[in-house]
Amino acid sequence: MSGKQRKIPEWMTKGAKKSKENADTKKKPRPNWRKNTKPLNLFNDEKKRLNLSNDDDSATYSSDRFNCDSKEFITYSGKIHYITDFYECAETFDKLLTQIDEQSKDLNDGIAVAFDMEWSFNWTSGPDKTSVIQICCDLDECYIVQVSRMKKIPASFVAYLNHPKTILHGVNIKNDFRKLERDFPYIKADPLIEKCVELGAFYNQVFNSSERWSLANLALQTLKQKVDKARQVRMSNWNMTLSENQLMYASLDVYVSQKIYYFIKEKQTENSQKLEGFFSVYTESLSHDRSTNINDEIEKLLNF
Repeated sequence: MSGKQRKIPEWMTKGAKKSKENADTKKKPRPNWRKNTKPLNLFNDEKKRLNLSNDDDSATYSSDRFNCDSKEFITYSGKIHYITDFYECAETFDKLLTQIDEQSKDLNDGIAVAFDMEWSFNWTSGPDKTSVIQICCDLDECYIVQVSRMKKIPASFVAYLNHPKTILHGVNIKNDFRKLERDFPYIKADPLIEKCVELGAFYNQVFNSSERWSLANLALQTLKQKVDKARQVRMSNWNMTLSENQLMYASLDVYVSQKIYYFIKEKQTENSQKLEGFFSVYTESLSHDRSTNINDEIEKLLNF
């Protein structure tokens, strides 16, 4: 081979020259409209548009959502009836059925009963069968029934749930009844769903709201207190004998539901009383105006 170097054609060097020229040239200045732009904060903009403020009491739900750290936790100091035996459960709810029959004689409405369920969760197989059912018909007593220790749920317990005077209520209670039917097919979910009260929908109806509520947020909104939802207790094993922390966790759920129901019910009664008072005053004013008009017409006729 000869020692002469090969000459590169001009058409192959044009692209390299242009790229070098472009690199040497100065970058174009940034347009003015891009210099003055700031990152958007949609959350603050939306908050200003709705006139919401952390210190504004008129913002009912948002104020509690952002200031929840200043709220105290709800505590329960009532009785906890922990039932694990089939015959003890049957006897307990036989007594509760007789109490309902006695109390319902003096009440036009039914008796509010908070209802909730707990079950273990397996990351491989998903949710296990229902382990615990909580009942609260009085703020001083909660009944924790561990159905995982029983072969069958007593008939008195099923009759108590289906009693025409019991108003079963809770958060996402309809889903609990459907799961209860899947785990125990002899318990029918449809009759229970027809008579139950969903607390979130009940609050929206009375307070003219459209939020989707959890039990913790609903407690903040109504009771101005926090509910301790410790993950280590909530995701624990509910099939074994319950610990003190589990018993307190299960009791708090139905205790808080009962207090929230009483709060909403009191507001509903207050609204109905105001509405009745308004209509009574309105009808009285109409009747008074009609009577005065008739008297005026009679006087006119007599003078004529």
